[in-house]
Amino acid sequence: MESVIVVPGLGGSGAGHWQADWLWDLNGAVGVEQRDWDRPDRDEWVAALDATVQRATGPVVLVAHSLGCHTVAHWASRYADAPGGRAEPGGAARPGGGARPGGGARPGGGARPGGGAQPGGAAQPGGGAQPGGGAQPGGAAQPGGAAQPGGGARPGGGAQPGGAAQRGATRWPGGPRVRAALLVAPPDLDFGAARGLPIASFRPAAVGALPFPAVLAASSTDPWATVGWSRGLAGQWGARFVDVGDAGHVNVEAGFGPWPRGEQLLRDLIAATTPSPPSRPAG
Repeated sequence: MESVIVVPGLGGSGAGHWQADWLWDLNGAVGVEQRDWDRPDRDEWVAALDATVQRATGPVVLVAHSLGCHTVAHWASRYADAPGGRAEPGGAARPGGGARPGGGARPGGGARPGGGAQPGGAAQPGGGAQPGGGAQPGGAAQPGGAAQPGGGARPGGGAQPGGAAQRGATRWPGGPRVRAALLVAPPDLDFGAARGLPIASFRPAAVGALPFPAVLAASSTDPWATVGWSRGLAGQWGARFVDVGDAGHVNVEAGFGPWPRGEQLLRDLIAATTPSPPSRPAG
């Protein structure tokens, strides 16, 4: 049976967030633990995700939100293509221990993608207003520059779950360790108010194709990214793009909370990427 690993974003996913609910509701789900949810360090967050994946005893499905999506992409670019499925980070990784997401109030009540009120009085997720005073054109440049060769959108809007090649993904005895990923509302790291957040270590965004099937779910009213940018990122990551409509940043402030659409996306992704049992020989 697959293990669901929940990967929160900046500020964690506290009480009432759909990720926190899934940790309780999904049998065997575990959350990545970070030392500091409010001052993220890319290498530290990636190392914590890797440690959580390595502790899993079976195939893994990642469920990431907001900055957690970029954590997954950086982790995949660092570890998944290494010989034998492992690569050493560029330096000694710092321990990723710490409180579970939602283990405490965020200091200062500051604005966070996936967390509290938006900075500078900007409209709350779901209100449609883009931080910085204006919507970006749907054709905005992709994070990190131009698309990687071969990283463009696949026919049909991205890789279908189960259709992506397993390119050296971290492995367990019996198959790829990471079977699939559901990536929800990744922010544009260079968009408007995001420039003022403590996320510089995550820039530039990792834009290579992920080595496992993925679904990128984005909102048409996310204050941290335009739907056009999100669609482009899905193409670069080789993920199937799903527009979840007027859902803000798909966080508590936008009313999520329970998120039945997300639960269905996860069920469909797991079903599409679960190998069929071998057929018995006739006779």
